[in-house]
Amino acid sequence: MTVKKNEAGNLLPNHGETMSSREIAEITGKNHKDVMRAIRTMETAWENYTGRKFALSEYTDGSGRKLPQIDLTKTECLYVSTKFNDEARAKLVIRWEQLETHNASQLDQLTTAMIRLTETFTGITNVISERLTRLENQALPAAGPIKITQPEGKPDYIDVRLQEYDFVKVNHFNIRRIVVDEVVYYSINDFCHAIQANTSAYQIAGKLNKQRPTAFKIWIFGNTHPAWFTTKNGIRLIVSGSRTLRDDHNIKLELRRALS
Repeated sequence: MTVKKNEAGNLLPNHGETMSSREIAEITGKNHKDVMRAIRTMETAWENYTGRKFALSEYTDGSGRKLPQIDLTKTECLYVSTKFNDEARAKLVIRWEQLETHNASQLDQLTTAMIRLTETFTGITNVISERLTRLENQALPAAGPIKITQPEGKPDYIDVRLQEYDFVKVNHFNIRRIVVDEVVYYSINDFCHAIQANTSAYQIAGKLNKQRPTAFKIWIFGNTHPAWFTTKNGIRLIVSGSRTLRDDHNIKLELRRALS
């Protein structure tokens, strides 16, 4: 509810919804100026008993003029209605009942929506908490700078399990992508699935590395072992070596977007 002030500028107590003198005039079929006069006549007695005046506000009429009106609580409105005839009082009582029923219905709807929102939020919180617990329990290497390691008897690989990666979409398939030392690498295995190639990632990496190192083994978070990745130039070499891909303009267009 809008906070109301009396003519002295003091805040009025919050008694709930209010009804303006213009609304009272419309409901009872009286002229607004007559309603205002009746309210003003009864204000002195009300102020003597309660210690406060009625709330004065303003409205803008059709010609743009700002004119006064009085906003009354239900109690104040029923007090003023004692000066009206029986039919006018009945109309005001029914109108207040309609307003209160409508507000109660809106409150019930809001309460239901808040309960559902709380349940949804609780569910999401539980899921996040469970996933965080899983991540905390998963063994990860100690934090440190990204570097190439060379375990004895195994090929070199880049360990970036502490670094985030994202995806690019080609031919409706997600291809994992990760940036290491400002160089972008793409999963060869994911790319093989996207182009429906039967050749293994290991064989493709071997072909790419015949002239110069283009494919590298990279260990990303979530994998149980390192996998083959290649650079943008490596992806272009794979495409150029495939007659099917060279003639597929849609995939070539997707690749240009993915590699941009």
